[in-house]
Amino acid sequence: MVGVSLASRDKHQSLDGEKLSSTRRVEQDLRRRLDEREWPGGVMLPSRRSLAKDYAVDLTTVQRAVARLVADGLLRADEGRGTFAVHAGAETTDELDMPVRFSVDRRPEKPIVAAMIFYSRLEARRMLPGNGNAAAILAAIEQSGMESAVRIVPLGLGQMGDPGVRLIDGVRAALDRGVEAVIVVHDENRAEMQEAAHLCERHRIPLIATGAILHAFPVFSVHYDGHEAGYRAAKHLVEQGSRRLLFFAPYTDEWVEARQAGAGSYAVMADRSEVSFADRVAPHGLSDPSPEGHFRRAYEDATALLREGLRPDGIVTANDGVALGYIAAARVYGLEPGRDYLIIGFDDDPRSREADLSTMRPPDDGLGREAVRLVIDAVNRRAVHANVCLHSHLIARGSTYFSKEGRESAS
Repeated sequence: MVGVSLASRDKHQSLDGEKLSSTRRVEQDLRRRLDEREWPGGVMLPSRRSLAKDYAVDLTTVQRAVARLVADGLLRADEGRGTFAVHAGAETTDELDMPVRFSVDRRPEKPIVAAMIFYSRLEARRMLPGNGNAAAILAAIEQSGMESAVRIVPLGLGQMGDPGVRLIDGVRAALDRGVEAVIVVHDENRAEMQEAAHLCERHRIPLIATGAILHAFPVFSVHYDGHEAGYRAAKHLVEQGSRRLLFFAPYTDEWVEARQAGAGSYAVMADRSEVSFADRVAPHGLSDPSPEGHFRRAYEDATALLREGLRPDGIVTANDGVALGYIAAARVYGLEPGRDYLIIGFDDDPRSREADLSTMRPPDDGLGREAVRLVIDAVNRRAVHANVCLHSHLIARGSTYFSKEGRESAS
């Protein structure tokens, strides 16, 4: 996967002033290139015929040189596949050129190896509320890696809900694979992320986190702005005729608070004589973080809210699962979206399209592509911004447009 060109090298240079045999010369040069991590651990070397052509020697000479390196544990020969570099451990250093550049001992503009740490419990849920579609971000990372000549090594950790799996374990597994960068898709535990980032820093490789949460340096963070998404969601409802806004969440979390603050900030800027704003956010977390858990808790809390007689005509919910739970509860009271109220969620859950629910779609493709771009810049010693902030996309569907009947009743 790594292209090489030896045309500019002196193929016949002797060591310590003595001319080496062809086999020894090839062995020494391959050893040097491995030491310089031209081929990181796990990367396949060019075919032996290609190496023979590059070194201007016969195939037997290359085979003998490679056999010596295999015996020394620097290479691994897989029958029928090829010859692979073996990671021999990373050198630690405290000399990092911070904060805009990782000082890594790499040749610029060379293809690299990146690891994608992806919790299987997230994959099992497919949609992690509050963070968008992890599978879509992974796909974008892999596609961008292919386009950029970056090899992506996906790593899954543990089983869904396994409390014994920690991020640091995944990072260690990635380092054992000889990666030159680590991309983490979704991990909101700040303490674990910092621990993992410091481990990567000691090994002189960057760690990039993607998702809804902005992480502190030395994590390189690619995230999207939840505050801005909440602001735009509330603005859209008001523009479509809502005047009694409610932010509704049956639990709280950092990403919930960001969306709540954004919706509230737009309401503050709007004409208070025409637009009112309230919020109903439960002061506790969610015991069941699955999509079904979000729906069930939202249904219960919305039922209690409607029983109190609260009738907002524009609802910004924590995410699509919560919106669907609210809609189900409201229907028990004879209330329909588009006729009696408008409602919008977040994350573009696949179920939202079926329900004709408007949503703020996370920039999943951009999160993946920006993460790969940061990896390339960091490893190639180019200036790197520690944080990249992206924006959600408004997907307006039927739930945020009043029907003719709804407009007449509202007026």
